[in-house]
Amino acid sequence: MVLASPFDPAHPLILHPPHLSTKYKDRARTLPEISRYLQAFSTTREGNFIHFFPSYAYKDQVYAACMEWEECGHDQARSMTEKERADYIDRFRNERPVHGYGVMGGAFSEGVDLSGEALMGVSILTLSLPGLSRERELIKNRFNRLGKDGYAYAYTYPGLTKVVQAAGRIIRSDSDRGQLLLLDDRYLRPDIRALLPAHWRVETVASVDDMIEKINAFWR
Repeated sequence: MVLASPFDPAHPLILHPPHLSTKYKDRARTLPEISRYLQAFSTTREGNFIHFFPSYAYKDQVYAACMEWEECGHDQARSMTEKERADYIDRFRNERPVHGYGVMGGAFSEGVDLSGEALMGVSILTLSLPGLSRERELIKNRFNRLGKDGYAYAYTYPGLTKVVQAAGRIIRSDSDRGQLLLLDDRYLRPDIRALLPAHWRVETVASVDDMIEKINAFWR
């Protein structure tokens, strides 16, 4: 049984440029365009945003590319004390604008409430699939032997669970509204779309300018 969302499905603006790949083999090639999308997404309307990545390595790569325009960057360090984590979150609650750069499955993509103007939007880069490992391969092989889709159980389902958890930082109350940007061409695949929350209304964007128009219309 799938429970319906308690929040208005019109409150998040969910955007997806289907032509833009963030797969490992394409990252160097698409890096300039990724930077342009993140700039437009987080500056068209002033506010606080968090960009979530599947790894520190990819986060660092994109963050470095965004330094050409980024003036409000707030980077998640690889190792943070409890006080540093609290300070990281407090910036969103006490300052504006703040553009966070963090990793999915970490301290800031799960169980953090940033209601109202504390967080206006989230971008998610990739499907956050776990890396290949002996443990994941054992899980995959086990489910394959049971006649199920082993790859989905070992990799796809855990990755999309992280995506949904990170996206959930935007809408934390009935009055919250916010933006969500999905950056990975695989979000266009029917099997991936079928695993996203049923209430998500994903809007295709053809270009950065098209995304800006949709953002402006949403907040009008």
